Amino acid sequence: MAIIPTVRCSNMKTSLAFYTGVLDFEHVGGDYAAGFSGFETFSYDLAVPYSPEAWRGRIRASAGIGASLPPDQVESFDTELARLLEESFPGDVLRVLHRVFAIPGTRAPTS
Repeated sequence: MAIIPTVRCSNMKTSLAFYTGVLDFEHVGGDYAAGFSGFETFSYDLAVPYSPEAWRGRIRASAGIGASLPPDQVESFDTELARLLEESFPGDVLRVLHRVFAIPGTRAPTS
């Protein structure tokens, strides 16, 4: 499994500008450091096993499908996804790559 190297964040304002400006993340306000310092980031990829049925259920439950489409379109989507999975990824287990990303920091002790 490939692990992306840790990167130390020495300036949270610069980092926030990168994530909100370059990567188009949204800063929702408040004290972005929340009393923390010494930020670092790391990420790694993890192959999560799903049965085809479980994967279809996860996709149906997503905001872009189950929460957005009328029931008949959800059913049509699910039928097409089942066909695609059977043709392109036959078998009992799908290994779906997930990216885990974290930003740990250190909080100064309160007096």
